[in-house]
Amino acid sequence: MDFVSKFRQISLRAASIALILAVLAAVSGHWPAALGVLIGCLVALINFRLLAQSIPRLLELPFQAARKGAAVRYILRYALTISVLLMVNANPNLNVWAAFVGLVLIKAVILGEAVFIFARQKLQSCLKFSRGERGDE
Repeated sequence: MDFVSKFRQISLRAASIALILAVLAAVSGHWPAALGVLIGCLVALINFRLLAQSIPRLLELPFQAARKGAAVRYILRYALTISVLLMVNANPNLNVWAAFVGLVLIKAVILGEAVFIFARQKLQSCLKFSRGERGDE
């Protein structure tokens, strides 16, 4: 799977989970939590897109220029995150903890996929090993 399709897959999964969480929160009457999750996920998707756009560009630059560019982009992305969290915290109609959940949703999707792939590979290797032990090959 190439870089662009993997980026889209992760983004769609995170957005789908955020939408499901927001709908569940809205149905249960927790509108500040629903809006917080959506805002957090939106900012996380913007940060993820900025990161995905910068990586190919930075790989083409010389080391010092790439290092400086990566540091500047890092600071800008986290300044965006901090400013959104401060805005959400200042607004009584939004839940800051739900926004935090939305912000870490992409990381959770990536970690969940990695755990799933690891468990699948371990299970496959265990099944191959046991099949060879019994003489089924």
